[in-house]
Order: sequence, then structure tokens, then C-alpha cells
Amino acid sequence: MSSPLDEDVPALARVAAQAVSVLNDATAESVDYPGLTGPSDTEAVMSALGRLADGLQETVAHLDDYLSEQLREHRLKPTPGGSQTPESAVASAHSALTEVRGAAAHMSRLLNTAELAMLAVDSDDRRCPALPCLPCLPCLPCPVLSCPVLSCPVLSCPVLSCPVLSCPVLS
Repeated sequence: MSSPLDEDVPALARVAAQAVSVLNDATAESVDYPGLTGPSDTEAVMSALGRLADGLQETVAHLDDYLSEQLREHRLKPTPGGSQTPESAVASAHSALTEVRGAAAHMSRLLNTAELAMLAVDSDDRRCPALPCLPCLPCLPCPVLSCPVLSCPVLSCPVLSCPVLSCPVLS
């Protein structure tokens, strides 16, 4: 049985890049935003992209660690005719990957800020599926649910079966 950890990592990275390309097409103004049905969709996309940015920080750190390990174990050789030693190449990659991690962290913070800003705006698409006359409750950072903002089941669950209604934070 195959595990995601057994997969071809470069292929997984290509799938992620392709997913972002499809996401770009689905949110394009030039074709009237086909993948967006309301402002709450933008919040959901910002939340998911924030998680992607968080994940990119970790993935980039893993790549950096891997390259350092490869260098320590003397598995890297200079390219014939190349001008860099493995040490200088890994040092350059480390510097660039450190900047990428910082940029991804910054992107994550900005996406979270944008997502939170949109919570101040009510829209018709943020309605309870069970009782459409009521707006859905925004997810609070509830210790019981341990959910990040907008990744909470509240936004998609019927009010009557919503776990947040019994949350001690709201009581």
C-alpha cells in the first residue's frame, strides 16, 4: 500500500503548481470569476492560501535541511566545468530558501489579515443552510474546536447541529 510519503515529491510539487494555475483561472476577472459565487468564497480561498503559505514554509525548511544533510554526507559533487563548490551552492540555496520562508510567512500573515477584514462585511452568501433567515456565525478561536478562523464547521453546518452553539466560549 502506498503512502503519500512514498510519492514522487517533484510530481507532487508539479500537482500543487497546477492546482494554483487552475485556481488562477477560476478566479479570473477576464472570465467573470467563474469559481467565486460570493464574498465568503474569497474568505475560504484566502484561508486555504494562508494554509498553503504555512505549508510552504515547512516544505522549504525540509528542502533546506535535506540539502544540508546531503552536503554533510558528501553526496554532492561539483558539476563538471561548474564554478561553484557544493558548499557554496548549498550556502546560496540556504540563503534563498531562508528568504522564501520569510516571504511565505509574510504572505500567510497578509492573507489572514485580509480574511479577517472580510469578516466585518456581511453578505447574502454567508447564510445558515438550515435557517437562511439567519447569518452563519463566524468561527471564534474556540479552544473546544481548536479551529482557525473560517476553517470552522460553523460556516457550513446547519445551526441546529452546530458544535459552536454548545461552545463554552459563546456561553
